[in-house]
Amino acid sequence: MVYLGKIENGVVVVEGSPLLPEGTTVRVEPIGLDDVDNLRSMREGLLRVASKVEDLPPDFAENHDHYLHGARRK
Repeated sequence: MVYLGKIENGVVVVEGSPLLPEGTTVRVEPIGLDDVDNLRSMREGLLRVASKVEDLPPDFAENHDHYLHGARRK
């Protein structure tokens, strides 16, 4: 899972305050502001489209690779 955050007073502050156990090893990778804005706008666009999709097979979430790429069903 990937979390976004910011440096505040020299400390990484993760958005949404995920519940990670004390002592969890994490990797911090600086990204440009353009990258963050692009990720947010892409996510918002995908959510707008996903909310309008109708008539999907009942097992689409579990077997999306089957329907999109022809993989075997789970």
